[in-house]
Formats: sequence, C-alpha cells, structure tokens
Amino acid sequence: MSEKDREIFKLKILQARYLKAQLEMDEKFFDKAQYEFAKAYHKVCKTCPAHEREILEGAMSDPDQKQKKKSNMSKAAKKAKGIEEPPPQEEKLPDLKIAQKDAQPESVKKIYRAIAIKSHPDKMVGLSEDVVAEKETLFKNAKSAIEKNDFLGLYDIARELGIEVPDPEEGQIEMLKKTIDSTSKSIEQLKETTAWQWQKEKDPDQKEALLVRYMQYVYTKFR
Repeated sequence: MSEKDREIFKLKILQARYLKAQLEMDEKFFDKAQYEFAKAYHKVCKTCPAHEREILEGAMSDPDQKQKKKSNMSKAAKKAKGIEEPPPQEEKLPDLKIAQKDAQPESVKKIYRAIAIKSHPDKMVGLSEDVVAEKETLFKNAKSAIEKNDFLGLYDIARELGIEVPDPEEGQIEMLKKTIDSTSKSIEQLKETTAWQWQKEKDPDQKEALLVRYMQYVYTKFR
C-alpha cells in the first residue's frame, strides 16, 4: 500500500471514530427527546374528545405509565400471575467461526482470529472474574463488529487487547468507508425525526405546531 493510502486509512479511522462518538451522543439526546415528546403528546391527548383520544393514545405509549408498569412488575407479582422467571442461559464458549466469511478481507479475518484466541476461555485460566468478563465482552463485541462490517470496532478491540494490526489494505479502507456511510446515515435519520426537531426547537409556538402536525398525521393515519 502506498504512503498516500496509509494517510487515507488514518484519516478514515479518525473520521469513523468521530462519527461513532457523535452517534452515541445523538442517540442519548434522541432517547431524551422521545421521552419528552411522548409526555407532551399524551398531555395534549387528555384534552381531546374521547374518540380522538382513544386513537391517539393507542398510537404511542405513555412513557410515565410504561415506567410505572415496569416498576410494579416485581418478581413476587410475576409469580402471583404465574409468570416464571426464565432460567439462566448456559454460557456458551466463544464461536471461532467468522461470520460472512467470504465477504471479509484476509487481514480482517486475521484480526478477528487473533481477538478470538486472546479471549478464548483456555487462555484465561487463573485470571480474575472481572478480567474474564471483560475479555468475553470484547469477543462478543468483535463478533458483532465483523457481522456488521464495522472495521473500526474490530480495530479498536484489537488495539485494546494489545494485538498487532496488519498493515492497512484496500479492503480495510472500503470497510471503513461503509462504516462511515452507515453511521452518517443513522445520524441523519435521528435528526429527521419529529421528536428530535421538537426537542431542538426553541420557539414555543413552533414547538406546539410541530406537535399538533404530528398528532394530526397520527389521527389521519389510524382513524
């Protein structure tokens, strides 16, 4: 690989890492926006005629009621209703099989195998429970990363485990480009939602107008 390609690789790593952090931050904002928007939505629902309220409330869960139901469903309540707690799942050994095998560049497969070997139970004898749990989590994250063509996730896990990453190649750069495109699309999709726009809006009148338009859309669609 040329020096120019190596510089492109470094740039793409930085770009992908920045977008990943941006998405994580935006998802937290969106979760809060959804909650606040749903509260405002149900507050308005209570002022609507009964036939409209039934349709509108049926289209979106009340976050406060949902939280109350969740907190009230204790183990005792579940048993009283005949709902048994699911038995604990037996822990499976890490699967060394690489997902989408034919689609991955050889260097990416090599990184994944190195992660799998370092996080295999046979390599963790004598380590503390915390370290074992941490490495098992890293392996699961690596498996998820390779299934999603998330080279950045795989790259960062390898670095965290002290694994030497092979020299970059064209296949890695293409995977990074896909990660960047996918992450950018996810960010844009969040920003296009009504809840996001409503939460960002500072003008009270515009905020109310957004909510009303959304409720009109819901009523028209589900009546």
